[in-house]
Amino acid sequence: MNYHESYNVFPPSYINGGEVRSYGYLPYGQIKNHTGYLLLLPYIDQQPMYNAIDFRFATGQADWRSRGGGQRQLQIEGKKLEVLRCPSDANFDDPHSYGWQNMYTIHNSSRVSYGFVHRHTSTPSTAVTEWITRGTRPPWARTVLRSSATSMMGLPRRCC
Repeated sequence: MNYHESYNVFPPSYINGGEVRSYGYLPYGQIKNHTGYLLLLPYIDQQPMYNAIDFRFATGQADWRSRGGGQRQLQIEGKKLEVLRCPSDANFDDPHSYGWQNMYTIHNSSRVSYGFVHRHTSTPSTAVTEWITRGTRPPWARTVLRSSATSMMGLPRRCC
């Protein structure tokens, strides 16, 4: 059984994620940065890691004012899961970066370094549909998908 079979939906890209503008609309302590990857852990033979997560607290700091908290999930933060790593990018060792960049606000996008693409737009499927049907990534995805910044369980900059 997989996540979709269990819930009849795909996991969200993130839950209460930190964005560049987070401080304006989420109170302190409400930025959790929980990712779809965290929700998939039980389905990729990582139930003990999933059980170690305390979903009441943030799983990393993503917004530039550090309102997400972080530093409470140290037993799992930064763990590398080989199942999520690209075999052709074996030398990519440390995907973590806690620096900030302005590319997210330029394109009215939030941080997508969680691995799932997330973008604020009135037509969210347009760019993704083009990406799938033509096999090309839109400009905003090219930049972000190559980002090495991650919050938790970082993935390679690009794969294969």
